[in-house]
Amino acid sequence: MLGVRATPSQGGSDPAAAQGVGAIRFAARAGSILAALFCLAIGYWTWVDTRSDFTVSYTPMVELGASATDGYFRGMERSLQHFGNELMSSPADLRSARTRAEIARFLREHPDLAALSLIEADGAVVASSDAVDAIPQENVAHAITPSTEGFSRVIPEGGMTIGRPYHAPHLAQWIIPLRVAMRGKDGVAHYVLSAALPLSKPYGLWKDAPLPEGAALGLLRDDGYLATQYPIPERKDLDELFGTPRVGALIRFLREHDFPPMGSLIGFSGALDGESVYIFRRLARYRSTFYMVAPMSLIWNHWLRTMRQLMLVIGLFVLAGWAVYRGTLRRQRLWTMENQRAKDEFERISRMDFLTDALNRRAFYAELEKELSRSRRERQPTALIALDLDHFKTINDRHGHLAGDEALRQFVAATRSELRPYDVLGRFGGEEFTVLLPNTSTRDACVIAERIRARLQSHPIGPDGTVVTVSAGVADSLEAEVREDFVRLIGVADERLYHAKRERNAVAAGP
Repeated sequence: MLGVRATPSQGGSDPAAAQGVGAIRFAARAGSILAALFCLAIGYWTWVDTRSDFTVSYTPMVELGASATDGYFRGMERSLQHFGNELMSSPADLRSARTRAEIARFLREHPDLAALSLIEADGAVVASSDAVDAIPQENVAHAITPSTEGFSRVIPEGGMTIGRPYHAPHLAQWIIPLRVAMRGKDGVAHYVLSAALPLSKPYGLWKDAPLPEGAALGLLRDDGYLATQYPIPERKDLDELFGTPRVGALIRFLREHDFPPMGSLIGFSGALDGESVYIFRRLARYRSTFYMVAPMSLIWNHWLRTMRQLMLVIGLFVLAGWAVYRGTLRRQRLWTMENQRAKDEFERISRMDFLTDALNRRAFYAELEKELSRSRRERQPTALIALDLDHFKTINDRHGHLAGDEALRQFVAATRSELRPYDVLGRFGGEEFTVLLPNTSTRDACVIAERIRARLQSHPIGPDGTVVTVSAGVADSLEAEVREDFVRLIGVADERLYHAKRERNAVAAGP
């Protein structure tokens, strides 16, 4: 008989085919898992970038707002301290009509302030503006110094304190108390000047800020009380907003991190009643932090819009597109950073004198013009010192130009050591230099010029210990001869330098 080979039935299975199908199914499952992981990764990366971009976008605005706010209060502090010094130096009785007249004059010169009072250390009011005089005597001390703080706690050890806002019935508005101690020669605070700044006055610094929808700007004291906020939320009780310390994420973060100079965080806010993003910067001089708070929904909405667009792309095209996007974005950022670095370096080189690293004449003129514009607005003096090294030509003649160049560099270093961080030093050419002193009168500038002159005389900068002296001419923008004019300020300072050069090693502040 012929043998018959059995054949697999139709319902049987081929192991190789099954293995192939399993591999395909495994690849499909793996691909699905990878695709899901990829989508999650895209969602996470997009979220991080969106949150980071939001912070990066508004950090410069917060920094500018903090600088403007700090400068505004520093201007108030200088004015109050100067006024207090004038009162302390006066031989007249501070309870006299003359003191009240001086207070009235000060308020006319500082229209931002609503009231001003002079208070003894025991809490008694010595003299006040008419607005405060209208209050019954038993309510004056409370109006000027709220009992919730205690008078002894508001006498500052130095500088000015920004008090808690409160509603002043006699002024019919909310105010921020600004307080400066008036100290005697013994250093003891005998009096306190208490100025009433309307709560809305700082808004002028912030109202043009490009705030995102629903965001707010504010100033938070270290004790948790709001000093002011813009805009004030609708249907918000001001007694609750300003009369109760904040307990939200920002004040907790600041206290836990010992009040860092700047940063950002996400947390629940008492100001916006929900989860919010904060960007903050601490004021340089006062125990307060400037911040912007925005609803977290802004970032969520932007992220969701981005994710909806990304989810339209699937599979390998999503992966390839995402890789291209990330690579292009990375290259763009690197290119932008390199381009910015090159631009910054070019700007620095174009502004600096190559030999001494002082500002060149063009850059110095720009700084001077900007400072004079600010001086006109704030009615604060800006001083200019014109400097010229005496007999500098003898160094070049005797020791060569390289020795002269080194002497110029040492002169710049010695001069900068006597200046404040924000003062500006420029080189006009040769051995001629100029110093721009913001918020400085001629009298105070003469003190700085004299320090520079004395330092140069006592610390030789010439070769072989040669003493090189300097002559200086000083003027400020508020002098009658200058009248806040750019050209006149330079001309007057230069003319006074000419008089100083007659004596050599001298400082001249007048004809």
